[in-house]
Amino acid sequence: MTAKALARTFALAVWRLVQHDEEGVPAAIFEMECMTCHERSGPDETGKRPPIWALEHAGMAPGHRVFKLHTETYWRAEPSASNPLAEAPA
Repeated sequence: MTAKALARTFALAVWRLVQHDEEGVPAAIFEMECMTCHERSGPDETGKRPPIWALEHAGMAPGHRVFKLHTETYWRAEPSASNPLAEAPA
């Protein structure tokens, strides 16, 4: 089998995308950004602080009323059972 054929075989293998949930990896990180001045709330793993920050920011700078919520989540690609790269069951 040539390297080109091997590459095709793996390119057609089935993969799945799953949320990366190992210990120490947060489910998500949230951060609010003011679209007027681009100041940010700072990252928060609970999601509770960014909206409060946005309201406080709007109260202190009345012309700043549009915000963007940045959300980071972590994902991992895993080979499916039919993929040659899948680990054999223990």
